[in-house]
Amino acid sequence: MTISDLQSNFIEKLEGLYTKGEAERLFFIGLEDLMDINLSQYRVEQNRTTKEIDPKRMLNYLQGLLEGKPYQHLIGEVHFANLKLRVGPEALIPRPETEELAYLIKEENDTAAQLSILDIGTGTGCLALACAHLFKNSNVEAVDISKEALGLARANTKQNSLDVKFWEADILDKSKWPSGNWDLIVSNPPYIGESEAVEMDDLVKEHEPHTALFVPDNDILIFYRAIMELANERLNTGGKVYMEINQKLGEATRELFVHEGYETRLLKDLSGNDRFVVAER
Repeated sequence: MTISDLQSNFIEKLEGLYTKGEAERLFFIGLEDLMDINLSQYRVEQNRTTKEIDPKRMLNYLQGLLEGKPYQHLIGEVHFANLKLRVGPEALIPRPETEELAYLIKEENDTAAQLSILDIGTGTGCLALACAHLFKNSNVEAVDISKEALGLARANTKQNSLDVKFWEADILDKSKWPSGNWDLIVSNPPYIGESEAVEMDDLVKEHEPHTALFVPDNDILIFYRAIMELANERLNTGGKVYMEINQKLGEATRELFVHEGYETRLLKDLSGNDRFVVAER
């Protein structure tokens, strides 16, 4: 069997679960991350036999996909803002929109400055670690309510040789807030109403933590109010709050901060959806 045959078999097996284009994309993701063969190399080496490269990891990867597992969990890592981050069921898989947020923060702030930055609901640590990587002179802290997520975030910090201080805290409980003041507060908090779960992919609902996804339908902005209250007390003069938001609630989220006197912008993601709110004191 050649590598090209392996590709054909891979795509055929995934028929019905994924479109041909999606299956091809998953094949090449696995080939590069598990076998260290990128697309350019594949074009040269596709007629090599699988005797020359052990296909076991690719076959295990295929089996996991057939069992309905997220490809990111099967590979065990994702690329995010030029970092490699471990992922698992302990925390949300970092999304492209969150990476957009990381680069928005970079574009709008002096990367050489000595800033104090707080990430709320850090999960894998993706935003906090991106900030630590992009703002090398800054002090970065992050909070999450989940011990398991914090364990993953700490492992990612060590893997990328970065310095972030983590706190286990429920941001909804004011008595648990970390001490300090910050120039930037960043967050991708839970923002999906429980009733919206029916619209979501089973892959997400079955393999990612619901506490990091869902909020009660009767109080969808609960975390944004908590972030606003924290910012009211702890955001330095001239500071900014950067948040990823529910695309259906852009104006409602923005208005929360407008009513508190913040200069506030509602920004779209690359797909054209309302996705970020930036509030400046």
